[in-house]
Formats: sequence, structure tokens, C-alpha cells
Amino acid sequence: MNQQDCLIIVKNNSSGDIKDITAKVSSFKINRDVTNITFDNGNPYSYKSGRIEIFERPTRFGGLDSIICVDGFPLDDCRALSFGDYIKIFYNNGRTDLFRRGRVTIRKSCLTNNRPKRIFDYFKAVSHFIAPTDDGQKFLSDQYEAISVINEDTVLAAYLSGLPIAQRKDIGTLLFPFGTNLSQKEAVRAAFANSISIIEGPPGTGKTQTILNIIANIAVRGKSVAVVSANNSAIANVQEKLGKYGYGFLVAFMGKADNQSKFFNNGQSPASIPENWRQSADVIIGAKKRLATIENALDQVLEIKNAVAILKEEVAKFKLEQSYFDDMFPTENIPLPRFAFWTNWSNSKILSFIYHLEGVAVNGREDSVRDKLVLLFRYGIYKFNYLYLHLNQIITSLHRLFYRNSISTREKQIASKIAIISNMNCDELMAEHRRLSESVFKDGLYQRFARCDRPKYNKENFKNLFRKFIGDYPVLLSTTHSIRRSISQNYLFDYLVIDEASQTDLITAALAMSCCKNIVIVGDVKQLGQIVNNE
Repeated sequence: MNQQDCLIIVKNNSSGDIKDITAKVSSFKINRDVTNITFDNGNPYSYKSGRIEIFERPTRFGGLDSIICVDGFPLDDCRALSFGDYIKIFYNNGRTDLFRRGRVTIRKSCLTNNRPKRIFDYFKAVSHFIAPTDDGQKFLSDQYEAISVINEDTVLAAYLSGLPIAQRKDIGTLLFPFGTNLSQKEAVRAAFANSISIIEGPPGTGKTQTILNIIANIAVRGKSVAVVSANNSAIANVQEKLGKYGYGFLVAFMGKADNQSKFFNNGQSPASIPENWRQSADVIIGAKKRLATIENALDQVLEIKNAVAILKEEVAKFKLEQSYFDDMFPTENIPLPRFAFWTNWSNSKILSFIYHLEGVAVNGREDSVRDKLVLLFRYGIYKFNYLYLHLNQIITSLHRLFYRNSISTREKQIASKIAIISNMNCDELMAEHRRLSESVFKDGLYQRFARCDRPKYNKENFKNLFRKFIGDYPVLLSTTHSIRRSISQNYLFDYLVIDEASQTDLITAALAMSCCKNIVIVGDVKQLGQIVNNE
């Protein structure tokens, strides 16, 4: 039978499994209770009607500008036909697969829309003028020319389409098995709360440590991540750190052909998980509960520290204004007791009285009994003649009092908040959080990899087995411009980290953005370019 026109499946009523026999059938005849099948070898067979299903007149499933996915994983070089409740995949090499409709989805390409298509075409044109290799090969432009679809779920699609950054509120309990501080903790949280996040800081601020914690949370959740950079040294640092802590089995160092050869020849490590990484379910449940409690406490500390930072910034601004004011108005200071009963004035009262006196300076003095009573009961003023005689000096003195009050109030708030933090034993909480995180992380890796049977991959088969490969090696390292050549066609990483991002141009970064759902951009805007010698 022509598989493009007809689908014949046999069902196993006990197991529920189905088998596509279309390619072996030469003809069929449907009777009342049975269906008679004649196979290509001439053998006839009668099936009870409940055991066989025949579908004709299929419809096309997806198009040339779409990506076919099975269980969320994109398929390569294929097309699909819809036969009722089933989708049949026809691969270019002649192989076929049959799936129930619910397992097969279609993802559209953003290049069907005008705006992203125009911007992408511009990137493609620019790529022809960027960094040819020593032998003249235009590495970037070759990759751009090979791209015909860009999955609508990618970071690049959102960027080209001008869509806002996707945000998530429920990111679960985060682990920090490599240790952290409060600013790094916020950076990790931002990475999981947003489809695009940025980690910026000079050397020594813990950017690599933050990347390791991001990797840990991705790996323990059964997701995949690529870490890319403009050069191999940055990603080699990530590999070295993971190996140092015993997590090197997670990593596939890919990228250029030499790196791939080294990995497939010598770099494939067995997932040797120590038995003591395994914890009981009760221990893990208890650890996660305690982590959530510590997380709340650390959130409070972070909130207080942020408030302290804001207060310190306000104090600095008031002191600066105060110094300028004193330089501009170097007059004698007149304290409140010289003209007022009340000497403990709030800033709002000071500003109100300054406003009143500035009005007097413009419009003249008012000596009615009512005006004096208002000044007496509202501000405690009792020396009216002295007040009006030294009007400008008093206005200046009230400005100085406003600055002193503003600074003093905030410095007291800062001292109070710092005392609260010191009583919360922040360092001890951080240490406990790391210990519990490491325990939960190791148990998660044990559950995922302890019984993992890894085949021996090579350069010829790993892309055909990429779903298994990326499950075995969920952390893939590559240079930015080589990442697409290190994966199967249309595969999307759950996360992609660009390290030393200031060294990567947008045209190259776009290639990496085309194969991930979320991206973390890490770097130092003041970093100098890499110095490359002749070798």
C-alpha cells in the first residue's frame, strides 16, 4: 500500500500497543466482522474488526515553515501526515514513525512575520563580513545561510519580534551547592524568573560561582543548558570547576571539531555516582522544608540590605546638598529656642514653616492677632519681632536643621537595620543553606544518573541520538559561534549562558539565541578584548 495515502494499524487489545503494517500490505477488504489483509508476500490474514484500523485520505500536518516535535523534542529532515488520531512521520532517509496525535506538536517559525524576517536578513547580510577563518571559510555566514526556520519559542524569536521578557513567579526552591552571597543569590533567582537576564560585574565578584549554581539548578530539574563564550578558556574554567567538585560527568565539551574529537575519544566519563549521595525521601523532604525557611530569612536580610543601601545613598545625597548649602550661605546659625517654645520639629513642620516665612519675605509681615495665634499654636513662636528682624538668617538656619534631621533620622534607621541583620546570623544561615543544597543536589543527580546506561557516542552518531545524548550530558560547553554545530537540527536548550558576553558581537550571539528558550548573559562591560598571539 502507498503509505502516503493510507494507514493500517493493528492493535494489541491486552497491552494497548499499536503496530503500523501499511508498508507490508498489498490489499485489504473490509467485511462486517473481519478485515481481510493480503500482505506483499501473498499471505492472507483475517483480523477481527476491533483489532485493526484503516485510515485513508490523510491531511498534511505542519508545513515547510514549521518544526515538528514529538514529546517536545524537534525532529530533523521530515514531514508529517495526519491520519485521524495518529500522526505519521516520513523522514528523508525513508524511515517512518507513527505517534498518537497528542504526542506530536507543531512549532511555528517567527520568520513568517515581516519584522523578524527583515532583521534576521540584515544579520545574515552582516555575517558575510565578519571573521572569516584562516582558510577563508566564512563560518558565521555559512550557518546563517543554513537557517530556514527559527522556533517561535526561542529567545532570538522574542528578540527579533520585539516581545517583552517572559517572567515567571513560581520558580521553586533554588539550590546553592557552590555557595553564594546575597547578590549572587538574586542573580540566580533572576535567571529562573526571566527568559532573559543579565549578570554584570568585575572580576572577583563571583560570576563563575553564580554560573555553577545556575547549572546545578538546571541539572537537578532534568533540564539542559549550554554554556558558551567567545573563547575556550572561559568555558574550560566552568568544566574545571565542575570536575573539581565531582560533577564533571555532566559535561560534554563540544564546539569546534578538535574539541569534539577530544571529547568523543577521551572525554566521555561514566556517571559514577557515589552511593552516599543518595538520601532517604524523608531526609530530602526535611531538607527542602528547611531550605524554604532559610530562603525566607535570607529574603528578609536581602530586603533589609537593599533598604540600607537606599538609606545610605539618601544620606550621601543630603550631605552633599548640605555642603553646597553651607558654602553658599555661610551665615550665623540661629537655633529654635531663640524664637520658639517647641524645639523638636519634624521635617514636615520645618518645610511648612520655611514656606510660610518665604511668603512673608515676598509679601511682607502680617501682625494680626489671628496670624500671631496661628504661629504660636502651630509652631510655638513667641518672639515675633526677633523672628521678623532675622528672617533670612532663620530661613537659612531652618534649611540646615532640615538637612541635620534628614541625615540623623536615616543614620538611626541604618544602625537599627544593621543590628537586625547581625542578630539573624546571616553567615550561619548561608553555610547551612549551602550544606543542605549540596545534599539535595547530589541526591537529585543520584536519582537521575545512578542507573543511567550511557552508550559510547561518536561524532557520527551523537546527533542522531541527541535526545539520549543531551539527557546523558545535560551541560554542553561550546564557543558561541560553534554551538549550532554541536546539536541536532532545531534542538532548543532549556537555558543558555553566554559567559564573557562583552567579547561576543550580536551577530554571533544571535546564533546561540536561536537554540535556547532562556538566556543568561554574563560579563563585565569594562573587560578588554582577548589578546591572541600568532600561534
